[in-house]
Amino acid sequence: MTNSENENSLPIEALSKDGFIIDQALTKGLNYGRLSSDINGCGWIAMYNMMHALMLKTSYQNVYQKMNDILIYHGYLGTPMKTMKAFLDMSELSYQIVKGKNNALKSALISEVGIIRYFEGNELHFVTYQRKDNDQYRFFNAISGKHDHLLSMNDFFTQHCRLPFVLVIVLK
Repeated sequence: MTNSENENSLPIEALSKDGFIIDQALTKGLNYGRLSSDINGCGWIAMYNMMHALMLKTSYQNVYQKMNDILIYHGYLGTPMKTMKAFLDMSELSYQIVKGKNNALKSALISEVGIIRYFEGNELHFVTYQRKDNDQYRFFNAISGKHDHLLSMNDFFTQHCRLPFVLVIVLK
């Protein structure tokens, strides 16, 4: 491991056994813009988790560095959609952004993997989901440290997406 990789290392407890980042609170050592990732890193974390769910060969360090390089507003506004789109465009993934709670839910229900942006309390939060069996989805970094956060998409939207300002990033 190189020095820069060592500086960008997360504690093992921040990761699930299968390599997803599941505890944003444990990313405090990684500055994302001018703030630490435990405060504003859900965007790069969601992007890494989506890439990992797609089984694309990349490390969280690589996603973190690339997103940090293109982050606007020094991270004071978290990860703006402009940064999320720029990263996806660089990755050459074909994606669609669907806005509005009802439309986002419909799109998420027919996708295998994606990212949901919703309000968690007073702040926007990005979470990755991956379809599993029996209409269940696994959610990453929605509840800190939860390894197997399994819910139906409808239950997730009911429990977490209380405001109508929801969007989802789905791959085409």
